[in-house]
Amino acid sequence: MFSKPPWQPPTAFFLRVSELWPTLVFVLDYEEPHLAFRGLARAANGALDYLHIDL
Repeated sequence: MFSKPPWQPPTAFFLRVSELWPTLVFVLDYEEPHLAFRGLARAANGALDYLHIDL
């Protein structure tokens, strides 16, 4: 099994667009059932909150 997922959600993109549009909030909910992980990312005003869950 991988120590971390072979792909990552585009959190860098969400962080960058949250800097460009600071009044908006961007939320990404993702899941990869075959690799047994899911997560949630929230970007607002250049700040990123990120939660990764191993299933």
